[in-house]
Amino acid sequence: YELGIGELVFDLRSVEFPLGETRLDVRVGAGRIRVLLPEDVALRAVTDARLGEIDLLGRRVEGWKVDEEIDETGLRVLVVDAEVGIGEIQIERGTR
Repeated sequence: YELGIGELVFDLRSVEFPLGETRLDVRVGAGRIRVLLPEDVALRAVTDARLGEIDLLGRRVEGWKVDEEIDETGLRVLVVDAEVGIGEIQIERGTR
């Protein structure tokens, strides 16, 4: 998914993930990427912000040219590759 300016929200809390890996590649020029995961899905993510903030399951970094990664294992894994030019990337778990 690609967006020039704005917000992309992926509420995946009610999605039944298949066994194995599911990929989500997201790019936003200026704005916000938000991903809401179900509790039973592991996360493998590589994220990058040229200027902004990244919050991966509560681990936050902010500033100029920041990146953050997480590598969880499980039967069902969401693999996220997310990049924002100016803005925020937020990935969190929530109840259905």
